[in-house]
Amino acid sequence: MRVAVLGSWREQDAGKWDLRFTQDEFREACRRIGHELIVRGHSLILGSASMHTADGNALAGAREAWSSAPDVAKDRPRVMMIRPAAASSKHASSFAELHRSMPGGI
Repeated sequence: MRVAVLGSWREQDAGKWDLRFTQDEFREACRRIGHELIVRGHSLILGSASMHTADGNALAGAREAWSSAPDVAKDRPRVMMIRPAAASSKHASSFAELHRSMPGGI
């Protein structure tokens, strides 16, 4: 199954919600989601690698699972990045780094 993980936590937005968790808890939950999806054989769809986003933190968990879990099937790409065609060169270079860090995974 392909699962999209989207969202973000920006400190300037935190006051608008009645939050029951911290930014660190948000990051950890997203990291665990990414890790579990990969370990359980699913693929992760992301739109960003930024660490203030759910996407970026889920990616961190996916990378951890990819590199440390011996049972992770590496027979197909497990992370799919979607980004606008007009994305900046800064984003393009971060996606290139992801390709290098997860050979065959992205």
